[in-house]
Amino acid sequence: MTVWQVSPETLVKRLQRWPDLAAACGYSAGQIISSSQLRRRREQLGLWVYFMTFCALVWVLIGRGVLIGRDWVIDSTIIDAFSAHDAQAGWSFTKRFGYKVHMLICRDSLLPIMFLVSPANRNDAPWAVPLMLLALLLFRLPVAVVRADAAYFTRPILSFIVGVLRATPLVVFNPRKRGKKAPVTQQWAAEERRKRGQRGYIERFFAVLKRYFGLNRLQAQGARPAYRHAFEVCLAVLVVAWLADTLGRPDLLHARSRILAPC
Repeated sequence: MTVWQVSPETLVKRLQRWPDLAAACGYSAGQIISSSQLRRRREQLGLWVYFMTFCALVWVLIGRGVLIGRDWVIDSTIIDAFSAHDAQAGWSFTKRFGYKVHMLICRDSLLPIMFLVSPANRNDAPWAVPLMLLALLLFRLPVAVVRADAAYFTRPILSFIVGVLRATPLVVFNPRKRGKKAPVTQQWAAEERRKRGQRGYIERFFAVLKRYFGLNRLQAQGARPAYRHAFEVCLAVLVVAWLADTLGRPDLLHARSRILAPC
């Protein structure tokens, strides 16, 4: 449903229309699941099922050489809450109400490695070390460079990158944080413009997730549905990348509409 961007009712109609698709999903002839039962089964899935499937897909792509993991980028994006009465969501400083997805991606393949979800009013920095620690423990990637913006310029993050990951931190340092006594120099501005293009990959990746995979279309209240929605979107991205690699079309690594059969 997430990859095709369809509702349970539309998916059931497609299963009824295409017997080969129903057989591939494990249904026998004339015994297709109803849309209401499909919704209930989806609601009953625990987050551990999504987490284990996500890790398994990342491992498959690492084994195929698609996800390299030498160059990491950390950033976050905001997804709007489904309702203004969501008690677990929060207001960001940009006056948006919802949740924040903190994501670690591979810059070489533009694929997610790990992510965490928090209310939108939380700071980015405390989530960086758990993200990198999870990726290190689960996947043992040969990371050499970690890129991030000025929000992640803290001593614990830099110490973890250098001391634990043994990588080079390319984290932006804004001298204006020291006050007006440390003005921004032309050299710093030129270096910032040069590194912004390399770090901007994750912003373009977030744009792809929101436009083509529906990351900003949360349809339920609460942190658990927000986590589930983020898992489903990331799983859809990884499945499309796996299909593109299986078909020998690396140029279609993120082309959801071109890689799938239009049933």
